[in-house]
Amino acid sequence: MDTVEQTNLTIENYKNAISTLDKQIETYDFLILGKNNPYYFAGEMHNKCLDYLIKKVKTFNIKQFINSAAEFYASNDNGFIKKLDESFIEKMYIQSESLLLEMKNTNVVKIELLNDLKINPIIKAELIWILDTILNFNVTKDSFIDKIEHLNEWEYRITNSKYEQNIVVPLLISSAVARHSLYYWYNDFELSTYTNIARKKNCLKATFTVAADVIGAAGGAVAGFTVGGPVGAVVGGVVTGGAMSGAANLIFR
Repeated sequence: MDTVEQTNLTIENYKNAISTLDKQIETYDFLILGKNNPYYFAGEMHNKCLDYLIKKVKTFNIKQFINSAAEFYASNDNGFIKKLDESFIEKMYIQSESLLLEMKNTNVVKIELLNDLKINPIIKAELIWILDTILNFNVTKDSFIDKIEHLNEWEYRITNSKYEQNIVVPLLISSAVARHSLYYWYNDFELSTYTNIARKKNCLKATFTVAADVIGAAGGAVAGFTVGGPVGAVVGGVVTGGAMSGAANLIFR
């Protein structure tokens, strides 16, 4: 087989793999399956926050992303929180600044970024599983459905584990955000200059953005838990996860 034939075969295999991935994502209701996660709603709020940020923030500015995400949460959480404490927002900003700047400089998302979060070793180890699964998704070899089935099993294990609440809550929020972020970047997000087909074919861009989401949500949830318990963790996960993903969208676009 000559080089041209090999190249054509590779292209054809990739096209077939993308077609299979599209069908799996469009027909496999992995959002519904995630409703066993008691923090599922954090993922829903996260996606709404993303829509708000992408329409509102047009330039890469970390503080603007954090402030805008906090503004969104304070006005869209059904009245539970009307204003976020400035020290809380500053903590989210400090948490995100080094991560986002490193992503911008290197144009990649690496699991090593978790080291900058200074989180509990158990949380770090569990998050590595999620990130490794997302970042190492091989479109020509891996089954999307298998990946999500493993995520379902992981959520069940974490929910029924003996971990303390300050570990379980950030993990489940991160997982809910991962699931919704994946759905968002493949199904919901639309730009006139970035078609549905082109977006789906650029799998790396989507997986990098989801990974940024997960890291942001984890860091925000952990930081939020220290100042507000489970409620603070949800707020931190939504605000920081949304800001990280919105900024990552600009970086990887």
